[in-house]
Amino acid sequence: MGSTLFTSSMMIVAWFGIATLYLVFLAAYRLHLSPLAKFPGPRLAALTLWYEFYFDVIKHGQFFKEVERMHSVYGPIVRINPFEIHVKDSKWYDELYTNGSRKRDKSAWFVGRSGGKSVFGTIHHDHHRLRRAALNPFFSKRSIIAFEPVIQSTMDQLCVALQSYIKSGKPVELQTAYMALTLDVISQYAFGESLGLVKKPGFSPEWNKMLHATIEAGIMNRHLPWLADLMMSLPTWLAASISAPVAFFLHIQKDVRKQVEEALARKQDPSRSHRTIFEELRDSDLPPQEKTIERLMDEGFILVGAGGETTAQTLAVLTFHLLNNPLVLQKLQHELDTLMPSPEGQVSWQQLEQSSYLRAVITEAHRVQAVITTRLIRIAPNEVLKFQDWEIPAGTPISMTTHFMHLDPTLFPEPYKFDPERWLGPFIGADRLEQYVVPFSKGSRACIGLHLASAELYLGVAKVFRKFDLELYETTYRDVEITWDGFAGGFRPDSKGIRVKVAVPLYDNLKTARAQESAYNYVQSPGNATYDYVVVGGGTAGLTVAARLAENPRVKVAVIEAGDFYEDVNGNLSIVPGYGASVSTPAVDWGFKSTPQSALNGRQLDYSRGKTVGGSSATNLMAYHRGTIDSYHLWAQAVEDSSFEWDNFLPYFQKSVRYTPPNNVLRAANASVPNPSIQSYSNAGGPLDVTHSNYADPVSSFAGAAWKELGLAQLKDLTTGSLIGNQYSPATIRASDQTRSTSKSSFLEYAVNSGRNNIFLYKTSLAEKINLANKKATGVQVSSGSRNFTLQAKKEVILAAGTLQTPQLLMVSGVGPQNILTQHGIEVILDLPGVGQNMEDHLFFSMVYKVDVVTLSKTLTDAGFAAQVEAEYTKNHSGILTNTGADYFAWEKLPPKYLSKLSPQARTDLAAFPFDWPDYEVVIGDVPFAAGAEYAQAIGMLEAATARGNVSISSASMADPPLIDTQTLATSTDQQVAVQVIKRMRELWSTKSYSAITSSADEILPGASVQTDEQILKYLLANAGSGFHCACTCTQLIIARAAINAGVQRYFPWQFGIDYDKIGRGSAQDLFDEQLDVRELLRSQRVTKWVIVSTGMFISFLFEPAFGVVDLEQASTTAIGSWENAITVTSPGDIGTATAEITLAMPEERGVVYVAGDTVSMSELAEVVERLLCKKVTRCLETMSQLNSELAEDPNDVMRKYRAVFGTGVGVSWEKEQSFNALRGINTISAEQRARENLKQNDWI
Repeated sequence: MGSTLFTSSMMIVAWFGIATLYLVFLAAYRLHLSPLAKFPGPRLAALTLWYEFYFDVIKHGQFFKEVERMHSVYGPIVRINPFEIHVKDSKWYDELYTNGSRKRDKSAWFVGRSGGKSVFGTIHHDHHRLRRAALNPFFSKRSIIAFEPVIQSTMDQLCVALQSYIKSGKPVELQTAYMALTLDVISQYAFGESLGLVKKPGFSPEWNKMLHATIEAGIMNRHLPWLADLMMSLPTWLAASISAPVAFFLHIQKDVRKQVEEALARKQDPSRSHRTIFEELRDSDLPPQEKTIERLMDEGFILVGAGGETTAQTLAVLTFHLLNNPLVLQKLQHELDTLMPSPEGQVSWQQLEQSSYLRAVITEAHRVQAVITTRLIRIAPNEVLKFQDWEIPAGTPISMTTHFMHLDPTLFPEPYKFDPERWLGPFIGADRLEQYVVPFSKGSRACIGLHLASAELYLGVAKVFRKFDLELYETTYRDVEITWDGFAGGFRPDSKGIRVKVAVPLYDNLKTARAQESAYNYVQSPGNATYDYVVVGGGTAGLTVAARLAENPRVKVAVIEAGDFYEDVNGNLSIVPGYGASVSTPAVDWGFKSTPQSALNGRQLDYSRGKTVGGSSATNLMAYHRGTIDSYHLWAQAVEDSSFEWDNFLPYFQKSVRYTPPNNVLRAANASVPNPSIQSYSNAGGPLDVTHSNYADPVSSFAGAAWKELGLAQLKDLTTGSLIGNQYSPATIRASDQTRSTSKSSFLEYAVNSGRNNIFLYKTSLAEKINLANKKATGVQVSSGSRNFTLQAKKEVILAAGTLQTPQLLMVSGVGPQNILTQHGIEVILDLPGVGQNMEDHLFFSMVYKVDVVTLSKTLTDAGFAAQVEAEYTKNHSGILTNTGADYFAWEKLPPKYLSKLSPQARTDLAAFPFDWPDYEVVIGDVPFAAGAEYAQAIGMLEAATARGNVSISSASMADPPLIDTQTLATSTDQQVAVQVIKRMRELWSTKSYSAITSSADEILPGASVQTDEQILKYLLANAGSGFHCACTCTQLIIARAAINAGVQRYFPWQFGIDYDKIGRGSAQDLFDEQLDVRELLRSQRVTKWVIVSTGMFISFLFEPAFGVVDLEQASTTAIGSWENAITVTSPGDIGTATAEITLAMPEERGVVYVAGDTVSMSELAEVVERLLCKKVTRCLETMSQLNSELAEDPNDVMRKYRAVFGTGVGVSWEKEQSFNALRGINTISAEQRARENLKQNDWI
């Protein structure tokens, strides 16, 4: 007995000792001898898998966070368990998840029981390729497209189910609803029979619970695989008593087995439109052992899990982000409205993939949600992989986590911000951002169902958001935040899901007026035809001109318009004033963008232009006011035609407008509007309706008092020729029903209602080219759908296609700058370099504040409020929807304390504008900035902008957009003024009047931290945009012609300091060709006496950083061309003195008169700078070769064009002694004197 006990005790001790020695040696091996021992990481993680078990099982799916913590401590490569390396470097992703012949196995331990014998669970590379090849045709894009009608039908069933929640008012849990959708689709696709979950009450939430439970069990099964075997071996009745999800799982497994058995027994039937996945595998080239019932069951079951969870979660979270970002949702709905004019319409997956904003939204949803939180392990069985200086042995399990890459702040600034705009912008370095968003992984083992998931996402978003208005119900970001890993990331345990309430979109609820096409002589079957007049452009000007021409009943007028009736394609978004800020949908807008703006760090600006019958009058913000008396006087002077003087022009304003006084009973008492001046309107009135809305914006109601505090007078109205002051703006709104008044609803309808049936409208028709014979326009080539035809003009072709497309049409027709036409293979009919040049525009920028009053943004976030204001508008034509959201305007000259901050040159630039012309304008209104609060904005616009842009062509086709170079904030003057306007607007919001609804702490943009001029300018360069008020692209030469045609006796055009006769045509600066045209035109006639005043370059121009000659910051001077090149320079004051003398000297002086303040060589200029700075400066030289190369990089850069011309040294200078001022004894300021003043005033010396 004792001997037996002794022997047993010894055996226990021995085994214990052996076990201890084994563990010691195992620990020593793993920590010091393993090939992975050299890699950094926690020693405990390297020692045992129980480290991972603790975070995965005990801490419930927290190991992915622990891995991220490891990287923060140990760097981009970490050993995370005894056998595995994890890499966190987004740019290494393609090395691990690779295509082609480079083998990649999976980790048998990590896959465990979760994948079974399916493709997903296949370990070895070659075996996976065999199985995958049999499935690829089934999941190809072509197969998914063929199946699309079934997907569409399932989407429609979901919409029917959601419709029932409108009446009940109950919230919908979206992940459950979308899970029902995705499971119905995959079951129908894979098994040939839908589960029918979207038709079941509550979308059959038990499926959602089962799949989540399966995911959670998968974590446990990885660490304790025997536990899964035990549960699966139990009888169903016993499993059900232990775990309802397990019982449900076994029940589904039984159904899948039945599907497999039926498929294997079913005979081939070529007539069946869609085969199941089991039939596909049965008839494949796979060997028999790959077609067993058990393996096919695994394949089918994994499809149910993988095909439901991730796509459903992405759809649900995408919906949350859209509802939580109203501005993003608004843009998306505009795009969807165009693609699906009717909520009941159908649009294909392929069409949706081409829609840029929807694509950006879905890409951003993939990125920001980063659904797959589990690391994906790959093994390179026969390849040593290199990461930086590390060599990873062949056969080592290596993993990366897409969740980390999608939220990588080095790639995606503000990674947790949902911002689809990041997909519409420029590249990061040489890499496109898209390569770092991999929701379906990459390489040979990428998700096989990616095309099906993509179709579900695109069609799901389009269907739901075109048909319904959704409102978040007791759901915040906390409810969608991923907090644990179970392959797909899981929400917080206390999250109740993503819940929403469902409604019909507000603008679909309102009754939409339809255009009565037959009333407008709409030509339904267009073909070749002849008219007296052909008007190109059915917009603001085109319809007005056409209506006037049609007053003569003996003439026939054709109007060509590329767009459709806005009532038909855009509904109430175009008609209801409250939708004014969101009206410019693709249905009625060209969607132009500017070229990348160098001053704005390469940003491209959206450039809205109306593409509809009514043009931009159907898409603008409806404000109605007139210019100033002095501005019309300046115009009259320019062409020496008194018809353009204010008093002579005013009657035409009066006869065009029908003004209705506002209903001050419906407007708030503090927002009543004074009666306009008796001269503003006539009693007879005209076609265009103008009034004030029946609702005063609450934010605007504080503006008058606030401006009064700042000393700005209140105007009686905005139509008397004086704008310095502030007041509510009238709007182009019809008073009777508070709907938008456009050139279509006014001038065109007025003509039709007056019995004029001689206007023939060609809508949805694009003017392709003007026919020219002997330089005279004889007709227009037009396309409409598949039809191509010509409209001949007996009398005139009238271009009214707008500031952008009028010069575009001229150029594609052969009229414009020769170098541009030749570049695009266009025959040059008339070389007019000025076409498309000299574009003027109002740049705009805004400040956003949180406010304590109701704004229009509430209609986007509060379905109950939206329904209330809808009813108010429909029943009484009153309430917030009658207001455009921006109805209070102010104009100012910069007050002295701000004006004094400008450079002398900037002050000179502003002084060149008419005396009564404002420097800037401020508009007060609402802005739908974000959900959960009310926001207002002050919009600043530069009225005295000095930058000049241009319009060119991208091809010889009108179907391609024009090249629009706005030159926004490209001048130092514009930048300086804009900075001061921001300060002035901040002063406005700081008044006592506005303190009642906001405070400085409520400033959202640019934000309280943005204070210095440098910070403000940085904000402006990142955020300023265009006001879409472009003009003047066809005017330079036209003014000279107008002067001659009007019989002007004396004409004094001013020209930049260039001898255009010496430079000739075809120089780098195409603006100069038009100036030569002006000279040739004036020389060719004998009616008008003329003198061209040719001045030198402004001296201050030499110190402009963009010109690149003098760099005060770096104390350097760069010669362009050569150090001997000379430039003639003049100050504005000297130009004025000389011009006055020239005027008095007529008629002795004729032709071109040259004025010069000074002429200096590049070498002399460097010496001037050295004397002024009292130190040596660095001297650099840019040769003509360098200048031309610089221009070739950006041929549209205006400053580079100037530099290339001045670099030649030809025609850019003349002897000061031979100039007009020297011969007349007029003293001028030398270059050094003027430069000294400049530098002194700017604190350089």
